[in-house]
Amino acid sequence: MALIPVSGSKEYRPPLHLRQPDFTLALGPYESKQSLISSVESKGHQISDLARRMIFSPQYALLGRLWVYDFFAATVQEVTNKYRVKTKTPELYTALHQLDFIDAPHESALAIREAYVDQPMDEWLPILSNPIADFRGEPSVLCVGRNSSGTWIVRTTVGADYVWRGQVPLLICRRHL
Repeated sequence: MALIPVSGSKEYRPPLHLRQPDFTLALGPYESKQSLISSVESKGHQISDLARRMIFSPQYALLGRLWVYDFFAATVQEVTNKYRVKTKTPELYTALHQLDFIDAPHESALAIREAYVDQPMDEWLPILSNPIADFRGEPSVLCVGRNSSGTWIVRTTVGADYVWRGQVPLLICRRHL
């Protein structure tokens, strides 16, 4: 599944509220956090130590029942109509919610990592969920990516001073209708 058009592409992309989802995933209920991690790693994907700490954090919530979600690839600029947005001003999440999108379930990153097997080299996609404090107390979200050492789940800091640049690709979601 190719999610984000090549940078600088002139391809027409309708506004988010008119777009079809890039993919749909059924999530939950899961046995445990460890079973999720084991499933991802058994398929050859890697999870950074900082991402693993987030997953085992008490803030990391598992869904208690089966839900279906639609996921959309969008840039920060497509969500906010701005080229730069600071996290401490809640513009990104406010714009997301005004468009009827929700914070992605935490386990989305693991399910996406398993499903997104043809991810392009050097693509990194933060998944906009409810941030979790990392080991330093910095709000963070999980991100799926690929580099020369393989396919990964990593943590991305989204602290108060973090600046989201307009062309940063994101994965956002809403419940499947």
